Amino acid sequence: MANIPEESELDLTVSIVNWNTRQDLLDCLSSFVPVEDRARDTGAAFQIDGYSCEVIVVDNHSDDFSVEAVRQSYPVVRILPQERNLGFGAGHNRAFEQSRGRFVFVLNPDSHLSSAAIVALIGCAEQHPESAIFGPRVLNPDGSVQHSARRFPTLAAGLYRHSVLGRLFPNNPAVRNYLQTDWDHRDSREVDWVSGCAMLIRRLALVQMGGFEEVYYMYVEDVDICWRARQAGWTVWFCAQAEVTHRKARASDLAPNRMIYHHHRSMYIFFRRHYWEGTGLLDRLIVPLGLGLRASYFIAKNKWHKWLRVRR
Repeated sequence: MANIPEESELDLTVSIVNWNTRQDLLDCLSSFVPVEDRARDTGAAFQIDGYSCEVIVVDNHSDDFSVEAVRQSYPVVRILPQERNLGFGAGHNRAFEQSRGRFVFVLNPDSHLSSAAIVALIGCAEQHPESAIFGPRVLNPDGSVQHSARRFPTLAAGLYRHSVLGRLFPNNPAVRNYLQTDWDHRDSREVDWVSGCAMLIRRLALVQMGGFEEVYYMYVEDVDICWRARQAGWTVWFCAQAEVTHRKARASDLAPNRMIYHHHRSMYIFFRRHYWEGTGLLDRLIVPLGLGLRASYFIAKNKWHKWLRVRR
């Protein structure tokens, strides 16, 4: 857990964790850091439509010269190079410990946003003081909606999503309910959880929860922190007026099989931490078996396709 300072000096800290996505990171920074402020001193605050902001990039031991590129093109950005890849949650926790904003915006380096999105998110947060976490409307590069605001996972959704059953019954209610596909994501509302690709967190709640749980290396940290926020009496809010474009899985695609393993491992950790007490013996047997089989299937499929490409 992170040792997060309680006091805030600024309105917003943007926290980005990077691993070997140099160009995506530079494109992300260019989408919201004002041109006239990019060459300011490291860690200096700048204004976005009247809000005081800072940007912290945690670099998880990249070898693509991401650190050098940011220092050269964006001196105003505070960059925290790590000696190893800490993963998503632990990486952001390092930024949280250095943050000065009353809100902290967790943002993926393969995302693009505008100053209007930042203003809309902070405005939404100010209108809902009972909420700890806020997510924007996340779009794919082609303008279609990413289902970034969802219900908490269920066993039924797990059985159908990305499985043989899901292919046989693609319009099943379990997955529709989990992904909220019957909702067009054009109105703001309270939700169970929002994606960590773009997530605004109130400092008061962040201090209370201690940041992300570092037991997760990659994936499910966003579900977990929203769960813990709701358990602590906060709500989670989806803000349709704020839009962020997300390219999705740019870093994960660099090590797909390792990410498949960590994704399924994180799902099992979440199940153990939050669902274990309310489930019977059968579920406790089915869940790890199902996760293991599904992870093995996707890893084997990737290896098979790679072998076919080599053979060609």
